[in-house]
Amino acid sequence: MLANIDVNLKNLRISKHLSQRQLAEMLAINPSAISAWESGRNLPKYDHIEKLAAIYEIDVNRLFGDDVIQIGDICSLYKELSVINKEKLFIFAQKLLASEAE
Repeated sequence: MLANIDVNLKNLRISKHLSQRQLAEMLAINPSAISAWESGRNLPKYDHIEKLAAIYEIDVNRLFGDDVIQIGDICSLYKELSVINKEKLFIFAQKLLASEAE
């Protein structure tokens, strides 16, 4: 799942000896975006994910660590959610898609 992406992003940046500011300059974004990703407040947009993978010289899936799950697993997990949590997930997905459109 996405639970470890914040930790993975920070560890990968540190392993390349980059500051948040340096990485932000490489991505042409505000350093506060890097901080938000690494603290789990936001997720990077897909184009940033591709650039991060290139900077770190890794496969895109590696950014998500060992917790990458398959669509079938997601569907199974979704079915186990309560109605309230399904609604929360739906709202989260809408917000995530809206941030991608920006």
